[in-house]
Amino acid sequence: MAAQDGGSGGRLDRVVLAELLDRFHAVIGDAAKAARPGGGGPDRFSQWTAAEQGEGPPLYAVVDMLGPLPPDAVAALAVAIAAELARIHAIGTLHRRLTPSNVLLPESGPRLVYSGVPHTVDGATITDLDGSPLVLGYLTPEQVLGQPVGPETDVFALGGVLAFAASGSPPFGSDEPLSVLYRIVNEEPALDAVPDSLRGLVKACLSKLPAQRPTLQTLTARATGVLNLYFRGWLQWSGMLGTAAFWRSALGHALAAKLVAVVTMIAVSATHDFLLGPAAGRAAPGSPRAIVLRRRAALLARVNAFVGVIVVIAAVRLARGG
Repeated sequence: MAAQDGGSGGRLDRVVLAELLDRFHAVIGDAAKAARPGGGGPDRFSQWTAAEQGEGPPLYAVVDMLGPLPPDAVAALAVAIAAELARIHAIGTLHRRLTPSNVLLPESGPRLVYSGVPHTVDGATITDLDGSPLVLGYLTPEQVLGQPVGPETDVFALGGVLAFAASGSPPFGSDEPLSVLYRIVNEEPALDAVPDSLRGLVKACLSKLPAQRPTLQTLTARATGVLNLYFRGWLQWSGMLGTAAFWRSALGHALAAKLVAVVTMIAVSATHDFLLGPAAGRAAPGSPRAIVLRRRAALLARVNAFVGVIVVIAAVRLARGG
């Protein structure tokens, strides 16, 4: 179930994530220039830029540079990552190591990897039996307790990744390892910084009992609902802009309002001449009267320009019925 952009067939999650990448590239470019004013040695900004060629930056780097992501971007991530997990589960495998370091954001859409190097933002790590690092903050209760794992394990980890994207912090902290493990098994996640529109979904993903976590299909449907909620006003507005009736109505309102403005300006000018008399037009250049008249004319011009702006805004609002 993909979030649609009002019937054109494009996916809103891709649109939102593309805008997010544009912001990241802009910030990285500016930060790299500021960090190396003399064109000196490498810095973390240029290293990220080099590392992302062909793969895209990891999610942790995007959040590190931009801060917690807005709800529509987090919802878009949920939709896209859930689709990736669904493809992995369809061939009978699990990811089991989903963290902000293992989510890459190329222009083609989020991609999940298994060998992402854990960073301090992920929290402490332990080594799996096969020698691979496991990030404690994104383990599931069943992994900590040595119980069987299944697709619900990846859903739990996805909840942790979304919590990090929305708040900038792992949901169970990143302090002393045993404390993190204890909280994963026994305590509720810290989700106060997660926006209200996403908190219920993230909390459901982080349920202690695997059976109580949403399926990927349900997760996608709920995330799509959040995404569409943020885009509903824009979709309705863009839909109206494509109708001839909208423009006919806007033009009619604009012409009527402008006619009123012209009549008003004629009345103001006539009143001006009546009050100042015929001598107004014969004021000597540079005289106090000429200066006053020039200032009044400039004021009238500003009023006319202001009325023009108001006319355009009012015409659009009236055409929208508001």
